[in-house]
Amino acid sequence: MLPRFRSLAEVLEFHENLVKSFGGRPGVRDLGLLESAVAMPQSGSEGTFFHSLMGTSGQP
Repeated sequence: MLPRFRSLAEVLEFHENLVKSFGGRPGVRDLGLLESAVAMPQSGSEGTFFHSLMGTSGQP
């Protein structure tokens, strides 16, 4: 089964809801950095996601 990755819009909405519920600073300091972090789990090669290899053998 393939994982379901969250979009940048979903992450921003989640953050906004958390700020409304629990307080904190609205907005994002570095949107490019957040975009990179959201996209990272989707990266891979030859049909394998890099994040699925992490922690299995210590080697990518």
